[in-house]
Amino acid sequence: MPETQIGLFPDVGGSYFLPRLKGKLGTYLALTGDRLKGSDLLKANIATHYTTSEKLPVLEKALLECNNAEDIENTLNKFNVSDSKQFVLEPYINKINDCFAPSRIEDIFYRLEKDGSNWAEKTIATLKKMSPTSLKVTLKLLSEGGKLSLEDALQIEYRVAVGCLSQHDFFEGVRALLIDKDQNPKWKPNSVTEVTDDIVNRHFEKLSEDQELKHKL
Repeated sequence: MPETQIGLFPDVGGSYFLPRLKGKLGTYLALTGDRLKGSDLLKANIATHYTTSEKLPVLEKALLECNNAEDIENTLNKFNVSDSKQFVLEPYINKINDCFAPSRIEDIFYRLEKDGSNWAEKTIATLKKMSPTSLKVTLKLLSEGGKLSLEDALQIEYRVAVGCLSQHDFFEGVRALLIDKDQNPKWKPNSVTEVTDDIVNRHFEKLSEDQELKHKL
C-alpha cells in the first residue's frame, strides 16, 4: 500500500489489521509501503487462504455453487495452497521488530541509522520519500487502531481521511505519483521534525455530527 507516498494512510481497515500482525510487521508495511504478494500474504496472516492464478476460474465457479458459510470454508480449504518458500521478509524480521518498535518516527529513523545495514539504508531512503505528515499520522493511527474494534477503527479512519483532504500533502502526493509522475513531491512540512503534535492531532479531531461516518454494518 503506497498511501504514505501520496500523503494518505493505510485505510479500509488498515488501522485495525496492521497493528495486529506479528511483531512490528504491520508498522513496517504501513510506513514503507512495502508490498507483499501471493503466499507471503498468507505467511504474514493478512490473507486466510492462497491459491495459484490458474485455479482462480475454477475456484470462482465452485464458490458460486456454495450454499452456506460451511460450504465456502470447505471450498477455500480445498483450493488452499501452501509452499515451502521462506517468507520474503523473514531475513529482516528481527531488524523490523527492533527498528519499528518506537512510538516516534524520529526514533525509528535513529534505530535504522544505528543499524547501518544495507537493508536499513534502503529503508531510510524509502521513508524519506514519504510524506512526513503521513508517517506521523499513520504511526499514531496504528497505535490507536490496535486497541479499537473494527467499527471504531473505521470511524477514526474516516476522520483522518477528512483531515488529509484538508491538507496539502494528499493533493501533492497524487500529483507527483499519478498525474505529473515526476516522483518529486514537495511536502509541507518537508521533514518529520517539522511535523508537530498539533498537526498530527488535527487529523483525528471529531467531526460535526452531520459529517461523521454513519455505519451500516
